[in-house]
Amino acid sequence: MSTPPPEQIEAYIQEYKQLEQSYKQLSKVVRKELKKTLKESGVKYLKVQRRIKTVDSLRKKLEDPNKSTPIHSVTELSDLAGCRIILYHDYEIDFIAQKINGAENFFNIHDRGELKHSRESYNALHIEVFLKDQNIIFKDTPIKQKIKCEIQITTALYHLWAESAHDMIYKAPKYETKQDQQYQRQFEEWFRNEARNNMRKQFEIDKTSMVWRRFQNGIKIISNKNIQKIEKLKSNKDISFEVDLLSQYVRIFGNRDPEKIDLVSFIQRIIRQSNQNLSNSHDEEKYLKSIYKSCIHILRELANRNIQPEAALDELLNITRNENQEIKWEAEDSLLSAIEYATEHNGYFNVIHIGKQAYLSQKLAELPVTRPTDNMTMFAKVCGRLLSVSSKNIETTNPERTERGRQLLPASLDIIEIRTKAIQSLFRMFDGNTSSEVVQNYIVGILCEHLIPSKISSLSMEWKKAIAENIITVLDFYYEVIEKVECHVMLSIEKNINIIKECYGKEFIASMKKLDSYLANNIGYQIYKTCFKTELADHSVKALKIEEEVISQELTQHARTLNSNNLEVYLDVIRYMSHRYSRDGNQFLDYKYTFHFMKLIGSHQPILAQHFLAEKCVEPFYAAILSGIYDTKYKNNANETVSQWISRGAHLNQCIEYLSQIKNLDIKTVTKIYERSKNTKEEKVSLNLLQLIIKLYKDHKTGKNIAISCIQQLSLIKHHYWMSMNHPKLITLFFDDLEDSDWLNIFECFIAVPDFQRTLSPGFAILSLLAQKHPKIFIKLFKARIDYSNNLDPSSDLYQDYEPVSFRNNYRNTPISENIDVLASEYFLALEQAILEDSKISSQDMNRYRDLFINIFAQDVGVVLIDYIKSREEKAHLPFILSVIQNPGYFRTSHNVAKELLQRIPERKTDQRKLIKALLGSITTPVAYEINTLAEMYKEVIEEIQKWQEHKNETVQEFAKAYIPLLREGLAYEERNANKMAYGLFGKLSDEMNQRKRHF
Repeated sequence: MSTPPPEQIEAYIQEYKQLEQSYKQLSKVVRKELKKTLKESGVKYLKVQRRIKTVDSLRKKLEDPNKSTPIHSVTELSDLAGCRIILYHDYEIDFIAQKINGAENFFNIHDRGELKHSRESYNALHIEVFLKDQNIIFKDTPIKQKIKCEIQITTALYHLWAESAHDMIYKAPKYETKQDQQYQRQFEEWFRNEARNNMRKQFEIDKTSMVWRRFQNGIKIISNKNIQKIEKLKSNKDISFEVDLLSQYVRIFGNRDPEKIDLVSFIQRIIRQSNQNLSNSHDEEKYLKSIYKSCIHILRELANRNIQPEAALDELLNITRNENQEIKWEAEDSLLSAIEYATEHNGYFNVIHIGKQAYLSQKLAELPVTRPTDNMTMFAKVCGRLLSVSSKNIETTNPERTERGRQLLPASLDIIEIRTKAIQSLFRMFDGNTSSEVVQNYIVGILCEHLIPSKISSLSMEWKKAIAENIITVLDFYYEVIEKVECHVMLSIEKNINIIKECYGKEFIASMKKLDSYLANNIGYQIYKTCFKTELADHSVKALKIEEEVISQELTQHARTLNSNNLEVYLDVIRYMSHRYSRDGNQFLDYKYTFHFMKLIGSHQPILAQHFLAEKCVEPFYAAILSGIYDTKYKNNANETVSQWISRGAHLNQCIEYLSQIKNLDIKTVTKIYERSKNTKEEKVSLNLLQLIIKLYKDHKTGKNIAISCIQQLSLIKHHYWMSMNHPKLITLFFDDLEDSDWLNIFECFIAVPDFQRTLSPGFAILSLLAQKHPKIFIKLFKARIDYSNNLDPSSDLYQDYEPVSFRNNYRNTPISENIDVLASEYFLALEQAILEDSKISSQDMNRYRDLFINIFAQDVGVVLIDYIKSREEKAHLPFILSVIQNPGYFRTSHNVAKELLQRIPERKTDQRKLIKALLGSITTPVAYEINTLAEMYKEVIEEIQKWQEHKNETVQEFAKAYIPLLREGLAYEERNANKMAYGLFGKLSDEMNQRKRHF
């Protein structure tokens, strides 16, 4: 549909601007008249709104090709002025519309829409009207064109839906990103679903309100008068409305009116009348479905409330033969629901009422169940209930046990017929129209539980013979489906049949030869029977391991006999093992025997093994099966299976385990797995993927980019302490191929994550290697760590984690190293190497590196430096060492480091001066209460300085100049001791020092 040209749109806009005030006046006049009409009708309403279309909204409508229609004037548009009547109930909409139609002295009806009574969408009636006398709004400048006003009649709930949808959906902004657009679509779907549910509630509330209003007006819902009124209706629309009210009443109150009315006959007449109406009007088919559904609900309630139950069930059964599938399924649901309710609540079909059970069985036998799984499962459940009830009847009416049993014996023998019909109905579930494993398992479980009464040995011989004949009849049906039955059910049936054999003697055994022959020739069943020939009473882990070994070895012996006929048997065994071990503690089992069997199946029966891969219970053994298949010529099938799994995003860990066993690993397959595993947070999957990437690189020297991405991904996992054991291996493996940009990508992820003090650890093991080959990258990383720590908020938890003491305490418990000193040495070596490689390091950066190093290893810095000096001998980097030991806050360690340096440093005047300067820096901060300790520490240092004969006087003087002010600070505390120590230390060193003694 094309839009008008821009100049034409502009002309329409100008025309509307001239008439805008007229439309505004029209909406006011119409609203006033509507309020008057509502008041006269006596209907309660929420409000009457009015509005006119804005210029912008009109422009958008004219420019939208989906909304634009050919016009010659804007007066042809119906929605420029509008009023909305907001009522409380849906059924009042038509009533008010009729009142508006009756206001002929005021309105001319131009167009009246049709109200769609929908339970799931917005309901409103739209009426377009003119004013008969337009002079009301065109007093001064009358015009020839008639302008229209649109009246909308709706309810409060529908109004809320319309307003919300207008703001949230139709006026929503246009999002650019795909993710935002997806969120918008999901929100719209959620909003529509919620609105649909609330509208259904509106419909139910309206019906209940209508029932109550009719009570107030003295109209009985279930009365001859009302029934006759409904039967006289000629429109399916009207019939649907009235029958729905009747259904609502019966659901709430039942049939409590004193008048006795045959509702089932009424429903039959209404259905006939509705079908006749349908032949006269094709437009009323939708109402016919609604009539059927209401009638079905009434019939179900009648059966549940024991009101005409047999007639109600008969009519439900008739409706199940309807040609319309929707109606047929609705009737099936209701019939099965009514029967289930009756049997479970011991109502109409009581345990003792055998004749009623026979009637019920007959209805089930005649019921053509066509709906998949849902109805079939309920059908099986109801049949099973009948079998259970009949077993109780057998015990209750045993003629040898009670007098009542002898009286009821002739009638109770009908139970056998009931059982036969119920079981025949069950077997019909297997005929083509059901492939649901859930339904089949449910049915065979019922057979296993109820086929033979639990107290059979106490029954009379007459009963035993009757049951034997019944079982033989049932088994004729059973042979047709026995291959589909799980083996443990077959085992249970055979066990029960053996009980009957013992009771009935040789005559019965002869009649069971067919079953015996079948079971004897079924290899799969014999395997199953052998595997479970003994039940382990002990459920301990040891017993489970023994059982797993026995079963797996038995399966392994028959592995080569696997074929399409007994495939299900093997799967049954594995299902049993999986269920039992997962229930009883499979975390303690290693499945080594089962793994061997699975691999054998994969290698000897690769085609059939594909069926194993579709079983959820076999998940722990996928890798074993695939590895077995890989040893055959069908290895491409295994790879294809893995590719399919990857595409579905399933079995990631099993895929990884399988791929780790392949010799020629494909980079594309690994890439697929990595893409699929991006969203996983499972440590096991991520760790196995990392190992797989290492294997890929070792085999093909490829996959570096995947490895880097994988490292970045794994760093975001909450628990990643194990990364410290694997990342160094991986990075060392790739070391020669990593560029500077690769290193930055790897380590930036450690710096960015919140758990900084842990993510710091994986880098330590390779810092030395990095500093030697990529010093610039090392410096960048080091700076990044410093900046990170400097920017932390002291009040935050992250700052507390990064605080040096907390870091050391946490770090000592990590698996990276048992000795913090060793780690500190590695770090220091790497840092010192980086400084050697980069001559452009400023003194400011040097101090920052030193401060960070000391903050992390404050208590161990002396030991680290001494170890470093000893290991490097004369090659130690003196400037950095001196910058560390001259830190004023760490004079405790400075003297030990200085002592080591004094013993090894070359006797060059410049180096000696640097060392002394560093020592002076460490004692310039006055710490009076440490005076004794300080004096004792530097006594040893002074003795070393005295050994430098060449520079003796100069060094002693410089040292004393720095030391004396420190002692003066301590005079106020320990004056005598200070004098004594100063005299002892300096009195024998030089004449200058002797002169300085007088100052003390």
